[in-house]
Amino acid sequence: MGAEVKPLREMVLSNGVVVRCYDCSRRLAGDRWYVCLRVEVPCPVDRSLLDDLDADAYERWVARCGPVYTFSFEKVRHFISEEKKDEVLEDLVHDVLHHSVPYLSHPSFQRQCVRKSYQRWVEEQRWRVLHEEAVRRADDGGE
Repeated sequence: MGAEVKPLREMVLSNGVVVRCYDCSRRLAGDRWYVCLRVEVPCPVDRSLLDDLDADAYERWVARCGPVYTFSFEKVRHFISEEKKDEVLEDLVHDVLHHSVPYLSHPSFQRQCVRKSYQRWVEEQRWRVLHEEAVRRADDGGE
């Protein structure tokens, strides 16, 4: 049985970035909980964020990730008693607001986030091609 995802909070930062917090907690056993806060930051994949790419590379990237790339991370705590669950979840939200919002508020956050994701994708494609070539050589008897 999957955990129910509950929206907790949404905020718009000074740089226009929208931060959404979700409660993804679930009961483990008895009165023990896996407390999970998921944070999502949608970043529109605007052409200006990847202005140094040629049109073909940009189109392949958008076809892969869609018009919005979502940066996300989770903060979790394991085996929390039911009576402490809400308090722990609020502590996680506070930690995100205190530690992550300054990073997410940086004026170039969206640009850097989208570019980093694009660079990871390029590297994954490079490794995929290398792997396929290695498999093809192995299937051909190492030639």
